[in-house]
Amino acid sequence: MEHLTPVRHSRIYEEIASQLIRMMREGEIKPGDLLPPERELASMLGVSRVSVRDAIRYLEAKGIVQVRQGEGTRVRALDAATLVKPLETLLEVRKELVRHLFDLRRMIEPEFAAEAARRAMPEHLKALEEIIERQRARTERGEFPIEEDEAFHHTVVKATGNPMALEVSALLAEYLRSGRDLSLQSPERARRSLEGHQAIFQAIAEGNADAARNAMRRHIEEVESLLFGPKGKAPREDSGGG
Repeated sequence: MEHLTPVRHSRIYEEIASQLIRMMREGEIKPGDLLPPERELASMLGVSRVSVRDAIRYLEAKGIVQVRQGEGTRVRALDAATLVKPLETLLEVRKELVRHLFDLRRMIEPEFAAEAARRAMPEHLKALEEIIERQRARTERGEFPIEEDEAFHHTVVKATGNPMALEVSALLAEYLRSGRDLSLQSPERARRSLEGHQAIFQAIAEGNADAARNAMRRHIEEVESLLFGPKGKAPREDSGGG
């Protein structure tokens, strides 16, 4: 598997699947071969195990690999057409995943924000303020503050003081990471994200749980609307997480 290269693409699981399919097409991986274990693939590609798992799940759904408990992931015998066109449906699969992620975000993140308003310590407020200042500076320079976006949401959860909330947030962040790359890739989206974070921070700093909850909900819904358009409309071509 020496031709696997570290993944740097924003749509991580898509690139993993694409690399594996390319190697199958070129004969480097043959029908009947077992793929390396999930942990090993993640290390070789420089990605998380969650991303590798998503890629394997997609390949399994397309009938390209077969996953057996205790045996591993085995490449199936495939015709040329199966390997040439499978990635055409990846975007559709991804959009559906992102819609479920936004549903989940609406369920839990507003409550994280409300709890942060009740429990935040001075060091949490200072950290949030510093993140927003960095985000503002990068936005004004025309950059896309992806790292600051993730850091802001992580710090809100950290302010709840609940270690299990951090575990849930870390898992969610794995799925949202590629979507954040897309959701901030325009000056307007970056500006609206900053405004949303400012409103959330203000409510948390004031200790207003209801306002924090509402501000987080509005922020999530606004990001979703920027990506997918008004509810009921078809997803946009560049949809991703928030």
